[in-house]
Amino acid sequence: MPDLYPRRAHRYKVATPVSYWWLSPKGAVHSGNGKTRNISQSGVLVATGECPPSGAAIQMTIRLPRLSGNGHGMKLYGEGTVVRVEEVGFEFDSKPADVFAASVQFYPEKSEKSEQPDPIGIEELDSDLK
Repeated sequence: MPDLYPRRAHRYKVATPVSYWWLSPKGAVHSGNGKTRNISQSGVLVATGECPPSGAAIQMTIRLPRLSGNGHGMKLYGEGTVVRVEEVGFEFDSKPADVFAASVQFYPEKSEKSEQPDPIGIEELDSDLK
């Protein structure tokens, strides 16, 4: 059977906080928080209770773990498109969660597009996930 989602880049298993937001067709800002399941140079798989719709343009902030020692490393910013949403029953924040995959262009600094409202800041999310 052919692979429906062929891998274009190596995926790294990383579970770290992610905050994301997108605009509805009517222009309303929606947001959510979750945890990455894996990251590649061209995308991310996120477990969350609040999935954006497939095809939505999305911006996100990911707090990467430090390479050595405790705590968090740098923030990674990205923008892209949600390519699929799956109901898989992962757990996030002690509740059932689904996942979404997004094709994302990552960059290490904020851009004009990443300046969207982030109602639950990544620092608050960090403390909630501990």
